[in-house]
Amino acid sequence: PLFFLLSGLVMNVPNDVTFRGLCGKNMNLITNYLFWSGIYFMFDLIVRFAILRQASFHSMFWEGYQTITLYGINVLWFFSTLVIAKMITAVILKNRNLQTSIIIGGALFVGSFAIGMLIGGIELTSLTSLVIYPTISVVRSLFAVLFLVLGYMMKPLVEKYLNKSGGEGQCAFLGLISILITFACSLKVGTVDIHALRFGNPIILLVSSLSGFVGVMCFSKLISFNQIGAKALIFLGINSSLIMVTHEYLKIKDLISFVLGHYINVGSNMYIIIEIILLTFIEIC
Repeated sequence: PLFFLLSGLVMNVPNDVTFRGLCGKNMNLITNYLFWSGIYFMFDLIVRFAILRQASFHSMFWEGYQTITLYGINVLWFFSTLVIAKMITAVILKNRNLQTSIIIGGALFVGSFAIGMLIGGIELTSLTSLVIYPTISVVRSLFAVLFLVLGYMMKPLVEKYLNKSGGEGQCAFLGLISILITFACSLKVGTVDIHALRFGNPIILLVSSLSGFVGVMCFSKLISFNQIGAKALIFLGINSSLIMVTHEYLKIKDLISFVLGHYINVGSNMYIIIEIILLTFIEIC
């Protein structure tokens, strides 16, 4: 939910809310989805299917079907979900005021939770998957609408707060309280996996998402007080999509783990730190 809130925060409602206009507005996300779906499919065909023998004709078919139905292969679901959610949100915000938009987003949120519970009780077979995959694609996006609307609604408040000079101590205190609330909620929220329509406790999820959002905003502002920290945040933000799509699926992480485990003798904590540094460095370079 944090990424949907952030997407809403930087979202601008276009004048053209036709399907063609909205596709043009989100062309970068659409291109990323199609490009990386092709990379994933070819990687699985060559590496997992032909070389490692970990994939089958059956699994390759379902990868193709997941791509076409916008369910998405692995983490690519985020691109397709965000595109659909932004299109729906743009139409709602263009034709309704913020209060009505929040009510509509809330209704979609509750409806998504109910459908998620219903789908969770259905056994996933080859036959049911034909219907469940496209259904999940739509429901995930409907779920995200509320967070996009809330992020959009908070834009003036966040801009005013971030542009306000000073207040480091207040910012740190608010950020710490927000993170503690988020941590406490994480212990009670249950299983959350938006990819599979598992939302845990929806009320606690909503509270933890908003508190986590506030915490991230506060600590981002604190980091940005330092020029190097500000540049680092911008740099990582620009490359965040690349890190997301490559860090696990293309086995870069497995390769680093193999090298560290076999050739470098370090403690477990240092092992994790070195793995993160190497992973980030390799992917953005």
